This record gives sequence, C-alpha cells and structure tokens, in this order.
Amino acid sequence: MKKIDAVIIGGGPYGLGLGVLAEEIENFEVLVFEREDSLEWHPGMLLDGTTLQDAFLADLVTLLNPKSPYTYLNYLHEHDRLHAFFFFEDFEVPRKEFSSYLKWAGSQLPTLRLRREVTDVLETGDGYMVKVQNYESGEEETYETRHVVLGTGHEPNVPEFVYSLPSRDVFHTSRYLYRKDEIKEGDTVTIIGSGQSAAEIYYDLLQRKRDESFTLNWYTRSGGFFQMESAKMAQQLFSPDYIRYFRTLPVDKRKGTVDDLSKLRHGVKGSLLESIYKELYHQSIDGEPLTTTIMQTTSLEDIEEKEEGYTLTLHHTEKDELFQIHSDKVILATGYKPRIPDWLERFENKIVWEDEHVFKVDDHYRIVREEESKGHLYTLTNLEYSHGSGATNLSLSPYRNATILHNMTGEEHFRIPKNSVFQTFFPKEEGL
Repeated sequence: MKKIDAVIIGGGPYGLGLGVLAEEIENFEVLVFEREDSLEWHPGMLLDGTTLQDAFLADLVTLLNPKSPYTYLNYLHEHDRLHAFFFFEDFEVPRKEFSSYLKWAGSQLPTLRLRREVTDVLETGDGYMVKVQNYESGEEETYETRHVVLGTGHEPNVPEFVYSLPSRDVFHTSRYLYRKDEIKEGDTVTIIGSGQSAAEIYYDLLQRKRDESFTLNWYTRSGGFFQMESAKMAQQLFSPDYIRYFRTLPVDKRKGTVDDLSKLRHGVKGSLLESIYKELYHQSIDGEPLTTTIMQTTSLEDIEEKEEGYTLTLHHTEKDELFQIHSDKVILATGYKPRIPDWLERFENKIVWEDEHVFKVDDHYRIVREEESKGHLYTLTNLEYSHGSGATNLSLSPYRNATILHNMTGEEHFRIPKNSVFQTFFPKEEGL
C-alpha cells in the first residue's frame, strides 16, 4: 500500500490547480485522481466564439505565483500563440482555449492520474485509506494518505420529473453540443433558465433561425434577463480580503449575503445580451413574425411526454397562473449542484452541519469534525455559505489552494496577498 501526504479527488481546475501548487513543495507528495480519460472542461458547452467570464490571469496559478511554468501565458508561449494573444487584445480567454490549457497543464503534471475513480475513503488512525478503481488496468488500487481533498466539482441540477424523459429530447445545457444536430429534428425548441449558458445557447439557435424554420422559446423564473454585475468595485468581492471578512459573519448573515450578491455570480455578459438584441432586431426588419418567445417570472412545473413532442406546464409567478406550451426539444439551463460522493455518508455523524445540506468548513477549507482527527477532509466546492458567493471563482482558486497547503504542511510556502483591494470590509473608527 502506497503512502502519500494527500489525495486530491477530481482533476478539474480546482483539483488540478492544487496539484500544480503542491509540485512546488519539496518532500510533499500528492496524487490527483480524475475518473475521465481527458481534462476537457465543460465539453458540451465549448461553443465557437464563447469566452470565460474571468480574465486570463485567473488560471491555475498566476495570481499566486506568476513565475510558475503552469501559467496560461506560458501555455501560449509553448504553443507559439503569445504574440497572437497580444494582438487579440482581449483579457478574456476563449473557452475552447482554456480547455486546451487545462489539458496541457495536466499533461505536464506528474502527479495526475487519469481514468482513476475514488470509490471509497476509510478512516485509519493516522489518516485515511483511499480505494481507487483503475479503469486502465481494471484493478482496484489502495492508497494510505494523511489528508483527502474533495475536488469533485458539480453536476447538473435538474428537476426529478426529467429523469424518466428521453435524454435526446430533454437535456441539460452541459450536453448541448452533443445534442445540437438532433435539435434540428424539432419544430419547437424551448430553453429554461436565464444564466450565461442559457443565453449562449439561445443566441446560437437564434442565429440558426436565419436559415431554418423553427419556433424558439426562452423562459426563466427570474425577474428578468439580467446582466451580470461587472463593475470593478463590485468585483472586489472576489478577493481574499472579502473572504476573510465573510468568515466572521454568523451563518444567518452569510446565507442572506450570498442571496443578495447573486448578481455577481449569475446573470449574462452585457455584450452577449446586446448581441441577442441586435440579432432579434435584424431578424425583425422585414416585418415577419419572429416565432420566438422570451418570458421572465415563469417557472417550469412539469413536462409530459406526448405521442409527438412534449407538453410543458409553466407557472407565471407574478400572475400566479399556470399555462401549457408544446415543445419538441427542451434544454434545461437549470445550473449545477455540488457533487457529493456516496462515501461521505460514512462520515455523516462525525461532521458538523450548519444546516441539513451544508457541512461546516473552517478557515483552512477543512470540513469541521465533531472530534479532532490527525488527518483532515478538505473541500474545494460547496463553499458559498462558508466562504462567500465568490469563493469558488477561478481567480480565488490559487489563494484557496495555498491556504490548504499551508495548513497541511504547517508552513507558509507561498505569499498570500493582503490588502489586495481598495475597499474596507471591517468597520473601523477614524478621526476621533
């Protein structure tokens, strides 16, 4: 049985970034296990022309160590694209290129293990025994480790009544590119949700309507199709300074603050909303009906399969009225929820819970236990109520990872930024 310092479950940007940072610490061994055979990032939503909502500096490591060989700029340099990016003159990263960057970083990281799924975690006296299914060899591997890090990411959040419906017709946005050709089979396509993914798909299909005849619907339960808050002063809430402040609030204040700041995480880029409006305007010039419906304050209550297509029951929340529409294809832009592994249930009575679904997380991103333990369970996800609405923003990932590594090793290996924003979050008396 191989003994290591930490097992990182999940090779997404968070887990991969932690593995990258750990490479800089001598005599500290980690392994990153990823069940997929590739590090593709949201492959079902890699639409042409789409970009991240974060700047290129929000890569795996730059904001903590810009000298690292794993920076996005070094990726561009290694692929002879640095000058091309310079002339691109855009802070935002094309989504396809970010996915390629993650693959490249993973290929450089010797501690990454693809096609390995952590199937169980058992507690030992000094830490944990981790069981891993190796899909390459077909064998089960066992590792002994002091610490375990949950980087299991998120999974689609869809209503239960969707599970029994054919996935070729009713599917989450994460499957869009896989189902895009099949959408052509439908005379009516309906999108549910109003975030960035919903808007990107609506715009993609709206452009297709120039050459194809179909009805396109877009409904959201939100009060409108709102632009994501991008003001620089507001964006400072995505900072280590704000997280330190947020951690001092009682749990009820933290929950309320997360809801109040939802526009920082949800909503649509202003440029995309503008493009959608311009496309609608151009398609309406000849006076022909647009055959598209865009409606807010409307929630999806049920989907019933018919002999041909589906009947959607919708609820207009302001009018408090139910109505039904027909649709051949339904795309659910209903967001994501944390992916919590089944084995964590074993620790259910040993973990401190802040409410029924949210476990307590301390300043070091450790899941708080009822009793002290020599080894710890750390988490990279499910942090919005413990560390704030921006806690899982890509730009904060290096800071979070450094905090975890400092706690694991008992030493400060990286300089964590302080006073990184112009705002002050703690009350203080002045001029008295």
